[in-house]
Amino acid sequence: MFTRIAPKQVRHDSGFIVQVASRETVEHVDGDRVAVFVIEIGSPGHALTLYTRRATWKDGGAPTDEERRVLAEQVRQGLTELIDRPVEITDE
Repeated sequence: MFTRIAPKQVRHDSGFIVQVASRETVEHVDGDRVAVFVIEIGSPGHALTLYTRRATWKDGGAPTDEERRVLAEQVRQGLTELIDRPVEITDE
């Protein structure tokens, strides 16, 4: 379950945070690890797109395929709590 902790942030019961960093990026924060995902907002009423292949660790490098899959799903769930529209994950 998520709790809104700021206008652009939610915290999951397990402790990780999903936050909108800019119009083009969203972050998954878990302790000192921060994964950055590229998003495309699109027009109102349409799904937001989350691009998994473009994911990076904020301190450099990229998550493994399995990390990216898990993180993307957690980000999708968090974004769904933050915005009133569906979130699609794409492996681009």
